[in-house]
Amino acid sequence: MRLAADADARVRGAAVIALGELGGERVRAHLKQLLRRPDDVTRRAAAKALYRGKRTGVHPTPSAAARKLRAKIRGDARPALYSSLDTAIRFALPAMRAYDEREITRRLAGVCIDHSLTRRRLVDCGLMTRAAGVYELTDFGRAAWRVEHFIMDRYLRA
Repeated sequence: MRLAADADARVRGAAVIALGELGGERVRAHLKQLLRRPDDVTRRAAAKALYRGKRTGVHPTPSAAARKLRAKIRGDARPALYSSLDTAIRFALPAMRAYDEREITRRLAGVCIDHSLTRRRLVDCGLMTRAAGVYELTDFGRAAWRVEHFIMDRYLRA
């Protein structure tokens, strides 16, 4: 604890990190006091010592609430594609109509892993427009939708 007040900044930083490795309630209280110091090196080292978790290399499993939310957004099947405009038009947009942001997100999440990128690319490529949270197909988007659904209906169904 005396080394945490040393004149050399490197010594202070190493001492504070070593304090964090020791642990204990008295050490935690001292580290919390060090967080209020004006010295950046000591303050950062104290924050590292207090709030750094054990690094095990194992990712925690998502909670039940997180799994429910993902299932609600994605639907039953896990999407296979990262981002695909033709797949989005074929499978996520069943009709040529306006879609609100929540609905188009849910539909795109069913076919593409990165639904926000796909939604953004639909707008950037000129296939859709967005106004007040409502997405609509442009003239070019309607033409692409007709072509994709024509091909799908005539040639891709068994």
